[in-house]
Amino acid sequence: MKCLQTDVKRGLLDNLPAVVDLTDKTGHLVLVVNGGFTTPTADTDIATHVLVEDGAIGDIVSALPLTALDQVRAVAKGAGNQGDNLVLALVATAGDRGKLRVLPATPGVYVQIGRAEEDFVDGQHLKFRPLIKLIIVPSVVAAPAAAAPADGVFAALNSTAVNPTKADFDALLVQLELLNDSHIATVAKLTAMHTAAVANGQVVIA
Repeated sequence: MKCLQTDVKRGLLDNLPAVVDLTDKTGHLVLVVNGGFTTPTADTDIATHVLVEDGAIGDIVSALPLTALDQVRAVAKGAGNQGDNLVLALVATAGDRGKLRVLPATPGVYVQIGRAEEDFVDGQHLKFRPLIKLIIVPSVVAAPAAAAPADGVFAALNSTAVNPTKADFDALLVQLELLNDSHIATVAKLTAMHTAAVANGQVVIA
């Protein structure tokens, strides 16, 4: 049985109105919602098109869908380099909605829109290759705080010891318990990060 593919088109989507004012927003990322095109309103919105013809609320506008087969240009927020992963600019600043910035090192969940294929500066229509996916930048797991005792501090750890005392073994046990507690805490943090990534279908990066 053949798949029915009538009344569909490839490329530019040019028959939807602007839900918000998209005047002077060419080169910004937008997404399709009930009623037409709008700019991102959350940092984790999945913007699937770049605006190529702007307009006021209610005007018919045009946007190009993002596909890995084609390079595309969008407005940059901040500077970056070829090969940088790109995510949406923070939506807290209305004027930055729909722009792209370099993936920050700050722990959190981000929507990668693509990868830069040229160096760029703030405000430039940067050339990039679309590659949409969710990314988690994980928190750094703190290293164990306890310092290892110096060699020979405890007779029980000294290869030359003849008669280690109970106090020596008690001190060694304390050190082992500290190490075990640190190990358990590290495993708990890693497990929580892994569980969150699996639940959201996200990719964990360093």
